[in-house]
Amino acid sequence: MKTAKNINPQLFEFWHVTDMIVGIPKPQLNLLLQRKLFGITALVSGRRGSKSSRRFDTGQVLGIGLAWMLSKSGLRAEVIRQVLCNITESNVAVASQAALELVQTGYPYLVVLRDMPIPGETKDEAEIAELTTEVSFPEGLPDLLSRNFGKSALVCPMKNVFDRIDLGIEIVERLQKRQGG
Repeated sequence: MKTAKNINPQLFEFWHVTDMIVGIPKPQLNLLLQRKLFGITALVSGRRGSKSSRRFDTGQVLGIGLAWMLSKSGLRAEVIRQVLCNITESNVAVASQAALELVQTGYPYLVVLRDMPIPGETKDEAEIAELTTEVSFPEGLPDLLSRNFGKSALVCPMKNVFDRIDLGIEIVERLQKRQGG
């Protein structure tokens, strides 16, 4: 995986991220940016003619890909926030930091294990996510699942997600070289 070896300092346009690299729909990326979810922000916001320009570095693109994959898997925002905190061993959910850590570990899968909340225990989404969510990087997936019988498990193919992002980045880089910048 190219991104694991050398994080490219290049900046990518908003439409590169939505159309060519991650494949997140424009309204969903706008929502992440507007709500400042998971530490996802545009690095450069300026005006180009009559349009504003939002750009992202490779770390942000990987974080957007991670957050989008977890969201598409059906996890709610509070659970995604808890997963990101568990990955980075921090109290702050930053998708780009979590994605870079996952790229560096090289684990092919991320497993999100969840207990069902006890009825009436709490109504706060953040507290439920914290009490019921844990993250694992399995060496032996069948053994992990048998040790956690009764928990729901979401197996996320991290290597595939990051490989697809790498491919999208390579395509954008080739197009930019052809266009002279």
